[in-house]
Amino acid sequence: MMRARIQAFQRAFRTVPYTLCYSVKANSTLGVLRLIARQGAGFDVVSGGELERVLRVKPQAARSVVFSGVGKTVPEMELALKAGILLFNIESASELRTLAKTATRLKKKAQVAVRVNPDVSAKTHPYISTGLHEHKFGVPIPEFQGHMVLRKRDLLIVASEQGRGDRCNPGPGGDRP
Repeated sequence: MMRARIQAFQRAFRTVPYTLCYSVKANSTLGVLRLIARQGAGFDVVSGGELERVLRVKPQAARSVVFSGVGKTVPEMELALKAGILLFNIESASELRTLAKTATRLKKKAQVAVRVNPDVSAKTHPYISTGLHEHKFGVPIPEFQGHMVLRKRDLLIVASEQGRGDRCNPGPGGDRP
């Protein structure tokens, strides 16, 4: 079933560049990771332990690993940089600074996607809202712009991502909030 779903996804997107990454936290058993690696899919990890499991299955799979999640430690960043992962998903300005310092010290260049905090209300329940300045998620836009200039030698910013934390429920009249 898993193999068939991966192949269906690959067929659907064969005409455009893409990277299919399996979320290792969903099931990190070595057999599942091996099956996914054999299909040519990449991996989304949220810890050094998950990255180590992927590397154990297929060391060259590092080039198709995206390291997501908050709270990455310096040793985890070092492991990922030395392995040559594809991309770091960055959640905060402090994480961006720490990764830049770590990459410089190791003489590596890290490819990053930065989660930008748009400071926009989702007009939804406050417990799931993530897009306002006071929320802990993402780098404020002015800080993001500053890092784009200051960190060129340490980091290669290849993408940005933002979210408001809504469920995309239609509002009154069918409009989204």
